[in-house]
Amino acid sequence: MLTEAWTSRFFKREDQAVQDFVLKLPDAWWSRSYEYEWAASFVKADDVVLDAASGISHPFKFHLAASAKTVYACDIDGRITNDKAIMEDVVREFSQSEAARLPEDILQTIHRAEANLTSLPYEDAFFDKIFCISVMEHLDVSVQKRAWEQFSRTLKPDGYVIMTFDYPTVDIGILETLAELADFEYAGPVESEIPADALFDDRWGRLYCYRAIFRKKKPPSI
Repeated sequence: MLTEAWTSRFFKREDQAVQDFVLKLPDAWWSRSYEYEWAASFVKADDVVLDAASGISHPFKFHLAASAKTVYACDIDGRITNDKAIMEDVVREFSQSEAARLPEDILQTIHRAEANLTSLPYEDAFFDKIFCISVMEHLDVSVQKRAWEQFSRTLKPDGYVIMTFDYPTVDIGILETLAELADFEYAGPVESEIPADALFDDRWGRLYCYRAIFRKKKPPSI
């Protein structure tokens, strides 16, 4: 039986959030404490996972390294493959004392690659789950389409994409269409209305944060 976590919907202020997620998250990261807490609930110990467009200092890949069997992380920023550059960015974004909390060998447990989401350097049917946290709002529709195609190619037949994105920067209807064209469907219930207690940020125009979980469609029976 699916839990409420499988519902694709807007984040609500009452949802669980963890401000200390591997590292103490900056206050300016208004939705990440919610996004990370939700996405982390889908990680299983035997998973082979990808943190797609992982960022450099962003700690979700560090959580995956402690929670999944095999962890990959890619980003278009070439610093993703440079241990020193990553740690420098952690210090800059968080602090020296926060950086010291990371296990000394954590970067060696993450397979990292400089890569665009439109051309992922991984084999077909390789991942159990792909995590894509606050990425789609930075991509135009044509790039989103190619990213979905790559997600479909590199996921196992029963694989999942767990993602979050800003709204209305991302058009949910267009995103659903692109997912369907790449042979994905929602993995659980869907709520598309903005609730009264929706989480939002007003600093750059009102932004809401949406969470969505998709699975690859099963081929029709012959």
